[in-house]
Amino acid sequence: MIIWGPPGTGKSLSAKLAAKKMGVPMVAADWAGLRGKTAYESRKNLREFLQFCDANGEYGLILYFDDFDKGFAGFDSDNDGGVSRQLAGKLLTWMQERTSQVLVMATVNKLEFLPPELVRRFDEIIFVDLPHAGARYEIFKLHLAKYFTGLDFSEKDWLRLLRETKLLTPAEIALMVRKTAENAFYRNTQEYSGEELGEKPLTVTVRDFLSVRSHFTPSMVREEDKIVEIRNKAVYARPAASPDTSRWAKEPEVLFGD
Repeated sequence: MIIWGPPGTGKSLSAKLAAKKMGVPMVAADWAGLRGKTAYESRKNLREFLQFCDANGEYGLILYFDDFDKGFAGFDSDNDGGVSRQLAGKLLTWMQERTSQVLVMATVNKLEFLPPELVRRFDEIIFVDLPHAGARYEIFKLHLAKYFTGLDFSEKDWLRLLRETKLLTPAEIALMVRKTAENAFYRNTQEYSGEELGEKPLTVTVRDFLSVRSHFTPSMVREEDKIVEIRNKAVYARPAASPDTSRWAKEPEVLFGD
């Protein structure tokens, strides 16, 4: 399974949750890190690593490659003496002939970096896009619970917050909530002594969150060309998220007719 999408959308977390839900161990590997100083050492590293996975995958195991595409930059060149092609060929053969219960999951930002013959070996390609409004609401609730027990907003405030964060990745939402909590804690340190500080809740409003939001540029804006390019190619993959059916979903607009 290939998990494809822009950085910060939760691809790595998906692999960890899959292992947890399946109740099997996960082995995380750096494909580029398997390469040694020589071609012989590189082949030896990969062979021993795959043997380790087979030995521990009798009853289920997830083999997880993070940023899999980065290990294939310059794959078609001979700058490395063809080592990249040799390792990819070894991995292809193992994926086809293995009998152990190993699920291979690989996260990629740029699918086109992978050799076509390797992409075909994966059974499914899943695209993880920026979260829609319903997903952003759930992500906010998850992170708010870490710092602000019982905090909730009015529907008007939620609509404003979700509208102003439509370009944020889950990682950026988590950062935004954490920074807001840090600012609120700092305000408390200015008003209360050490004994009182631990008992005082962090008090915030939507305006505090939007203030933090205004102080950083989302990756969707900062690297717009790269991320739009990734999203434009997503037609080749199955979306990870189901359609937004929450109360926060935007109503379709009628442009012509009744």
